[in-house]
Amino acid sequence: MNILVTSSTGFIGRYLVEWLVNNGYNVVSAGTSVEKAKIFPWFAKVKFTPCDYFAVGTDCHELFGRPDLLIHLAWKGLPNYMARFHIRRESSHRDAAIAREDAEFPMSGGEQLRDYQPVEKVAEYICRIALSKEGGIANCCSGEMISVRRLVEEWVAASGSSIRLKTGVYGYPAYEGMAFWGDATRLRKVIGDA
Repeated sequence: MNILVTSSTGFIGRYLVEWLVNNGYNVVSAGTSVEKAKIFPWFAKVKFTPCDYFAVGTDCHELFGRPDLLIHLAWKGLPNYMARFHIRRESSHRDAAIAREDAEFPMSGGEQLRDYQPVEKVAEYICRIALSKEGGIANCCSGEMISVRRLVEEWVAASGSSIRLKTGVYGYPAYEGMAFWGDATRLRKVIGDA
């Protein structure tokens, strides 16, 4: 089976391709930059094709060798990357603060409740859903909530760092609810566990 993954060098795509390759699937990897794709350990194990998916007249099905399955992660013109940006920024700032051995890590109050999943797990769920051939929608989630503060405390403890959390430095964004999480019922049914 040949599986085409668009935006294979993106935030989720890079982990999705890795999961497919590690599980023995033939992957046709697509993205806008071959140079960016070359940095990933899976690059030599896939057929990478640079492509502007939104170019008028592009017959992507033919261009990619008529794949058996498409996992389409490429989006055009997203006007707001706020959610992803904040997640990546907080992770990059936390890791950098720990590496520098900072005494404190500034953050919000941490009372927000979220359904956190590592990106590697989300990529695995997407792959398993796509390969299941089940119809319908399934949330790639844990179905459980955790406070942002507790999540950061667990990350700090796992790193062995003595950095202290300095809560309340940043306010809560008006565009995000204080609590949201997914329903994993359909996911569990589709993949057998979660």
